[in-house]
Amino acid sequence: LAMSTSTAAVVARVAANRKKNKRNISDVVDDHVTSPGGKSICSTSEQETVKVIHIDQSIEELESWPAIRDGWKNLAGYAVFVALFMLIIILGCQNAAAPDGSLFATNTVVRDAVLDEYKTFVTNENSLGDWWGYLFDPTDVTAGWFGKVFPKNWYNDDNFTKDEASMVLTYNKLVGGLLIVQVRGTDEPCIKPYYSGLNTAYEQLAPRCYTSKPIESDVAEASRAGGCASKVPWTSGVAAPPPQANATAPNSTYADIYKAFCYSDEYKGFAVFLSAADGTDLNMQKLVHLKELKWLDRSTVSIEVKFAIYNAHIRMFTFASLKMGMTRAGVWGRYTSPDGKFIKVKSIDMEPFGLDEAGEAAKLGLNLVFCGWVFHNVLVFLIRMAFGLRNLLRARAAPPQAAATLSARATNTEGMNSYENEELDWWDAMECANLALFVAFIVLRIRQLGLVFDDSKVIEVPANKYPTILEEVASLDEQIYQLNFFNIGFCILRFFQFYKFQPSLAIVTDTLVAAIPDLAHFLTIFVAFLVLLAMMSHGFFGSTMFEFATLNESLMTCFIRMFGGLNLPQLIIASNSNNAQSVSSAFFTFFHALLIIVLLNVLLAIIVDSYTEALSKTEEKFRGNVPSVVTDLAEILSRSRWAFDRTFKPWAWKYSDEVLLRALRTLKRELEEAEISTQLVPMKLVYERMPEATRKGLLKSKQREGDLPEAVYRHPSLVVLQVNKSLVRVTDKSEATPDDDIPALDLAPETLASAKARDAPAPALAGA
Repeated sequence: LAMSTSTAAVVARVAANRKKNKRNISDVVDDHVTSPGGKSICSTSEQETVKVIHIDQSIEELESWPAIRDGWKNLAGYAVFVALFMLIIILGCQNAAAPDGSLFATNTVVRDAVLDEYKTFVTNENSLGDWWGYLFDPTDVTAGWFGKVFPKNWYNDDNFTKDEASMVLTYNKLVGGLLIVQVRGTDEPCIKPYYSGLNTAYEQLAPRCYTSKPIESDVAEASRAGGCASKVPWTSGVAAPPPQANATAPNSTYADIYKAFCYSDEYKGFAVFLSAADGTDLNMQKLVHLKELKWLDRSTVSIEVKFAIYNAHIRMFTFASLKMGMTRAGVWGRYTSPDGKFIKVKSIDMEPFGLDEAGEAAKLGLNLVFCGWVFHNVLVFLIRMAFGLRNLLRARAAPPQAAATLSARATNTEGMNSYENEELDWWDAMECANLALFVAFIVLRIRQLGLVFDDSKVIEVPANKYPTILEEVASLDEQIYQLNFFNIGFCILRFFQFYKFQPSLAIVTDTLVAAIPDLAHFLTIFVAFLVLLAMMSHGFFGSTMFEFATLNESLMTCFIRMFGGLNLPQLIIASNSNNAQSVSSAFFTFFHALLIIVLLNVLLAIIVDSYTEALSKTEEKFRGNVPSVVTDLAEILSRSRWAFDRTFKPWAWKYSDEVLLRALRTLKRELEEAEISTQLVPMKLVYERMPEATRKGLLKSKQREGDLPEAVYRHPSLVVLQVNKSLVRVTDKSEATPDDDIPALDLAPETLASAKARDAPAPALAGA
């Protein structure tokens, strides 16, 4: 039985006798073309249809399956790895310690009830004198930040007991006290003459200017320690402490307040610590003395207030930091601006792995598994890169024709265990960055744990100083989160690497690859227009709108407003100072027409066009029958079922992919050597080329050796067709003529795909 490749007609080629010691192929075709029941197909009229195997399609299915299997296995493995990574991030997040929202409530109440964030930082721009009013009120010990941190009595004026003292908002214990740190700057002549011998009147108006350069920066680090014995001055030319503060040293009523006018190398500034052990009244007196002695003046660059609390209910430390930077305009900077007002409230778990609890021990185990998995991936990556670099060097050193052969990646039918044909590509660079970020995450995490378990940094009770260890751990925590933010982005991009094996999933990757040239051109035009619009907005609205005050702010504002639009009334109000109301309307129209209407739609058109191109190429490659994720998963389930049968039902299936592939290749080679052009063969021929042990295993216990079991047809990769028996006849190719009335089988790929089943119906007949 044979099929002509050009006409797809059902023809048979009977070959001459082969070698003397081998069986004649024509005898096999003539004598042993049998149905699964053992009856002759060619001579028995009782059978309506017979089963035949499409040999090339079956070989193709067997050869392509390892790539599909390994592709899904690698994708699933990476998905599990990323899921483990995300689980560790979530478990390491401080919110995991208080899943009921207690941590959020603690941080929020510190911002709102203690620090009064909205009133202090958002609605007001304060001068130096206003800062004291927000810190404390000498006539009311419950007012200001000080009154919230150092509560003296209950709401009904009952005094706190010893155990209740230093409690912030009922349940939060103040750790140490309140720390206030001032950073002071240097001063220098405001105006330098531009021409020698020419004086300027500006020197008379403002002879000295105060910079934001820290005053200790001009002193060697070795000379900064020692408190009041350090060489860091109070102001330029004035030693610390200044005369007005130094005069209070002998007076015990000032409680050593002069030390706040000396540089503290531990806190990196001029600091005063209000200890909880000193009580509310003494600490209030210290603040009054600081205000009297003018602790804040023109040299003040920034001031920061810090305190820490411990909540035993959620077993977390929380520290709050309030920083206010003085602008050269004489007021505190804007909220959240780089050198303005800023508030940070963060909770820290100082016992990350409590091994006495099952949940904490499980979290430690997950971290260890993740570390081992990461270093295993790093080792595999280095091995792959070594083979890839070796192959690249070999390809460059070899002649052109040999180099092309060496650089071609061969089909790996044995999984991912062999790297002999490894090639370097740009996915390897992304994988390298991804693994490097994973390793950096592990290193930072180990450093953080080292700080937590460092005996020299233990928070002592009672504490007589601010616990700086909390800020050190929080700083590493922030670095870890920033690192993981970018690493998660790399993980998302790397998923596209694992989509290449699946045509339907690869369409998205092909879309992005096809769009790269057009996106590069689009990005050039987009950046140019965005920069020009940012410069234009900065020039027109920078003096009246904070969003356009600097070029960086203008760039960010234009980019963000591209998705939400500009506020025209706000622009008109801002342009009133320049008497240019028409400019704001023109800018509004130009911005929306160019960036939103034109460029964003061009970007959308580029993506849609690239997707259409990628989809059409994929459909052309697979002739409209693109394998989907559903079909792949169905085949995986089918193979899992047969693997189960092979394991637990020994009589159902007794041969592997390798045995079947070897038998099909052997049969195809013998047919080619016998000059028989065929695509369809009876399963009996494939069965006879299997090893003897395999054939015996396929037979049921009561069947005789010559029977062909139904289990032979059950392999998922076999393309089994049911053909009408009356169409099957053996014809020598030399006797066949173009006028022979032989119907042809429609063997289009989609027909073969639909017919690939154990009990598939007969394919359609063309010309029948």
